[in-house]
Amino acid sequence: MGESHGKASRRLLKCLNMYPVLFHVFGQAFTSWPLFALTGAWVFYFVVRRELLKNGISRTSINIFTFSCVITFFIGGHLGQLWTVGHGIAVAAHPRFSGFMLYGGVLVAGLSGIACWKLLGWNRILSLRKMLDMIVPAMFWALFFGRIGCTLYGCCYGTPSNGFPGYVLNYQHWDFGAQIFPHELRGVELHPAPLYEALLLLLLALWGGQMKNRLSLPPAILGWSLLGSYALGRFFLEWIRMDARGNFSLGLSPSQWISIGLLVLAGFFLQRAWREAKVLS
Repeated sequence: MGESHGKASRRLLKCLNMYPVLFHVFGQAFTSWPLFALTGAWVFYFVVRRELLKNGISRTSINIFTFSCVITFFIGGHLGQLWTVGHGIAVAAHPRFSGFMLYGGVLVAGLSGIACWKLLGWNRILSLRKMLDMIVPAMFWALFFGRIGCTLYGCCYGTPSNGFPGYVLNYQHWDFGAQIFPHELRGVELHPAPLYEALLLLLLALWGGQMKNRLSLPPAILGWSLLGSYALGRFFLEWIRMDARGNFSLGLSPSQWISIGLLVLAGFFLQRAWREAKVLS
């Protein structure tokens, strides 16, 4: 039975890491992660645009808002990588993609979004709480595609799975120009950690859509519930991540400490929103 599961895992998951480098043009490698990350950015744009148009926001300001969030997300992600791991260390000493920290991207893009909300005058139309309920599900859809790209690319890989589910890093198509191949893991079946996270994001996005359509929730309840749920899941997923995670403190990675902080914030604002909703009712 165990042998059949191993064969099934190889057949099922081999395609997930088959083409980290999709093709070359003039010596430049075009890789799977940027493709899926940009796909996620477009999904974010269309989901956010649909919600904001319902509230009377102009297409021009929506375009400015989305462009700002996407650009600052990528900038923040690389800044977060520099802070936690370090670009030079990540490439030279670790078998690690040149660097992107999701939490860093979300934080900087969130600050950018708040600035746009104020500067574009949306604060006279929408409360920040309602904005949160609109943006978080769209963000999760975008991150879902990004994590699929991570799975295909081979970054964010997990610990050895010793069977199903497990995939093998693809040496033949590896992006050697951007990261060092972890030779000690060649042929080793690993947990597809980014795929697990992609499934978590997908479930949360779908759950958020159901909550929004079926329940009449006070503003910010949906957004903070989704963020808190993701932080909890991300905290535990970090235990099976084996790529460079940054310096550990008290046995926890930087992303785990950020997850704890996000959980505390989510709990505080959820309690506050429910309390205020009861007072108003």
